[in-house]
Amino acid sequence: MKEISADNAVFPPDRRTFMHREFTVGLPLSFFGLFVYGFLRLIGKKPHDYRSVCRYFVVGRKWGGVSLGFFFICDSDDERLRRHEFGHCVQNATVGGFRMLGYSIASGVRYWRYRTREKHGKQNKKYDSWHFERNATLLGKAYEKR
Repeated sequence: MKEISADNAVFPPDRRTFMHREFTVGLPLSFFGLFVYGFLRLIGKKPHDYRSVCRYFVVGRKWGGVSLGFFFICDSDDERLRRHEFGHCVQNATVGGFRMLGYSIASGVRYWRYRTREKHGKQNKKYDSWHFERNATLLGKAYEKR
């Protein structure tokens, strides 16, 4: 992930191109996401449109977000959070494969470690101190500027 930058990332210009990349390059994570997407629709959640390229769901409060390949879930309509989660979608469209799935699992483990440490009053490093998270934030910002 360290080698991805705003200069060489795949920024999909439209939903069709985005979905094609997510289900070819980013298939492992997007395939898993299909089940979650279906479940969310089944329980009545309605997807929102992010910049006419990606879909997202708003679920719960004060937990953050998660990207599942071709869509993401977040806890609010906070633009900064949506931009960051979309950055993970760009990572998946650029690198994809089982590598991205592995990074996503590691990110989830890291998230729960943060939450546990926070609950017990322990200090954490900044969330973007890990290159995977920092890169998602930078890619989200770069996409917004385009």
